Amino acid sequence: MYPTMLRVQTRESPSQTKRAAYETQGIGPPLRREQGRTATARVLKVAISEGRFMKFDKEFQILGLLNGAGGAPLPLSFIENPLSFIMTYKGPITLHDALHDWTWRDEDILEICLNVCRRVTEVHRKGIAHNDLKKDNVIVTPDNDVSIIDYGNGARLGDCFCYAGSGGSGGCRWIAPEMYERHPLTVKSDVYSVGVILFDMYQRAKSFPEYPRVIDEALHEDPDRRPSLETVMQYL
Repeated sequence: MYPTMLRVQTRESPSQTKRAAYETQGIGPPLRREQGRTATARVLKVAISEGRFMKFDKEFQILGLLNGAGGAPLPLSFIENPLSFIMTYKGPITLHDALHDWTWRDEDILEICLNVCRRVTEVHRKGIAHNDLKKDNVIVTPDNDVSIIDYGNGARLGDCFCYAGSGGSGGCRWIAPEMYERHPLTVKSDVYSVGVILFDMYQRAKSFPEYPRVIDEALHEDPDRRPSLETVMQYL
């Protein structure tokens, strides 16, 4: 059992929230809650340090605002000691792993690409920018459904945001160049990150007639010249 745990916010009653032993930092093993004949998998996310309270609380609040949009986990309980929260578990297979481990048909690649665009659009319609979209933050299922996870860097559209560092060759490949300068968030930064995901997916394609030019447009350095995700879906 965990030592003294103070729940500051909860979406479950105390009797419904199981406290499972988990010694390491990060994402714990999935827990299960029986509900009649069904079971809901849940997972515990533990902070790397106690100084991350504001960041953790912000992520918990964003998950609440999303309420499952984008396939996001549902927030269940926020715990102060140790700093952590419980959320629904979306599955063990990331798009990064699936891209390397699965055998891909071209029609599956297209379906996954479209579903990523749809899920990110759902997030944007809730007024949230993800700000860290990459294959490791996309959960996939064998039927090609996807869930967007890990909103630790998420923020409201219109909020000012900036990553530390200079970008360019020293920045993360999936992060839009403007994210290394303080600016009000728009959906176009996430469009760039989606473009990187789609580019990697299409490298696995075998028989598509041609590479969609709209992916290169999504990767344009000027955010104003990037298409909307609706346009990307139209031209895939």
